[in-house]
Amino acid sequence: MPVQFDGVTREPRPAGALLLSVNGQRAGLVTRENLAFIERLEKPLASAFSLKGETLTLTLPAASDGFLADLAAALWRRHAFFQWRNEALDVLAEDDATVIAHAERGLFRFLGLTTRCVYAVASTPSGKFWLGKRSAHKAIDPGLYDTLASGLIAAGETVQEALIRETAEESGLTPEVCQFHPGCAVTLIERRVREGWMREITYTYRAEVAEDVTPQNTDGEVERFDAVDTEELKDCARRGLLTFETVEALTVLGLLSKTKQQNTTP
Repeated sequence: MPVQFDGVTREPRPAGALLLSVNGQRAGLVTRENLAFIERLEKPLASAFSLKGETLTLTLPAASDGFLADLAAALWRRHAFFQWRNEALDVLAEDDATVIAHAERGLFRFLGLTTRCVYAVASTPSGKFWLGKRSAHKAIDPGLYDTLASGLIAAGETVQEALIRETAEESGLTPEVCQFHPGCAVTLIERRVREGWMREITYTYRAEVAEDVTPQNTDGEVERFDAVDTEELKDCARRGLLTFETVEALTVLGLLSKTKQQNTTP
């Protein structure tokens, strides 16, 4: 059953971009710039792709995960994308549910494949919201603020498993301390990014944290946590201090109205 979205943010597709079909199922979007990288690959890799009209078809062999690992490595050596994460994600068909294969995270924006992400928006009983300032060493949006925790859903992982894992890694908080509300808001973001095309489904959860609890980062990706009230949260948005995705997550929950802000394009 297709995912039902509570909100959609969609930019126009880049001129000349090609729909990507993987094993006969629509799965991504490839820019003309990225097609040039594919056409320069060694024959065993390049020959798996075929172009007809406005559709680029990728036919995977039986060992699909191994092929995609080789493809990602070859493109990485050619500097087609700038981050190798050594993290596998599910390659999804257009129904956003059928898993076709698994691939290195760095390949997803390059091929315009769908990623799925969780966001934890935590507040205290007095109405303060916890924001995590991204490390200055992050390749994307260094120094900007995220919600308490956020991250991509790994291959084979459920939404709930990813939510608990990311919250523990980024804030050090467990479900016993960070109490999640039932249900979540589901949004879709489609936009141009540095490495190609981003299509991301975001699952945003509200949570409550006691006044005497302070998050502590455990994975080195967050410089510090700041507790802000509603007006300070809105001011952060106006000043462009929040990541694009954080604004989207807070907006779908009704905590922000959309404002233009100058963020670094990932």
